[in-house]
Amino acid sequence: MNALWLLGTGLIPGFLAITFAVAALSRLPAATFGTLAYFEPLAVVFFGWSLFGENLSSLQLAGCATIMASGCAKALLASRTASS
Repeated sequence: MNALWLLGTGLIPGFLAITFAVAALSRLPAATFGTLAYFEPLAVVFFGWSLFGENLSSLQLAGCATIMASGCAKALLASRTASS
């Protein structure tokens, strides 16, 4: 029973995530998909905090801020390049 539970919780969400990522990549420009992909780790952190009560250290929070800043910087640079 435990093996089936582990298999289901590992394969089903992983399979769905890859399926949705491939579908999105075929419909979105690569730059947009790349920018959105920056926020996946932040969503995981948010769900871990809100659903399971996990806490983050200051170093982990700094990592989240770095991910957000790099995603925003990429979006700004892409918009400047597109308008030039």
